[in-house]
Amino acid sequence: MHSFGIIGLLEPSNPIALDHWTSLTRLALEQKFGLSLPADDLPSLKSALTAVLPASRLPPLLEALTWLHLIPSASTSTSSSSHTQDSRRPAPPPSQPLPPADALALHLAHALRYVPDERDLVLLHHEIVARDCHTGLEQVHTSTLTAYGDARASAMARTVGLPVAFAAQRVLDGAVRATGVCGPTADEAVWKGVLEGLESRGLGVRETIRSGPSLEGVLAAGLRQQTTATGL
Repeated sequence: MHSFGIIGLLEPSNPIALDHWTSLTRLALEQKFGLSLPADDLPSLKSALTAVLPASRLPPLLEALTWLHLIPSASTSTSSSSHTQDSRRPAPPPSQPLPPADALALHLAHALRYVPDERDLVLLHHEIVARDCHTGLEQVHTSTLTAYGDARASAMARTVGLPVAFAAQRVLDGAVRATGVCGPTADEAVWKGVLEGLESRGLGVRETIRSGPSLEGVLAAGLRQQTTATGL
């Protein structure tokens, strides 16, 4: 997404007119940098991208643009026989000019939608590090929730909707004494009822305690190593 912003795909103003989705990247580049590129010319487009992006960012950007049908080479694909690939075919471009950001959002809403053989994933992970101030030893306390969508509902719908439903049910049952605007821990009847309800629906949280490096420590060590390697 950062690369998308650099090349102009996230610009919120100055509408552009699309004849095909494969022209969006070219037109966004032309508008942001004042360029003039030939239509449907992938080498010219790659050359322009190379001029505005670090070399290390170009391969993943081209891979994303190809998958999203936002560069000319995407339209040459002939492997459209599978159900998933047919479902990924781009929608018709907008009939009215749109700013690049709006056009991209419209395209992503179609391209990234779930197809029948796909499901979503919700992963919630908390990590608390307890460090002994005398010995320096660490204990890592983790709390993890993993939920997959199924044929009845998406994981997002279940993890968002069910807590609200359980809390509302506790209010309707008269178990909640707190009134007005309160935090989630203001009344045990609310949060306890929600957690118990989620457990009963297979959305319980798995908790562990272990010794060793924390995720924070691993990331910090990796950042230090990268900083040392680059001389920053």
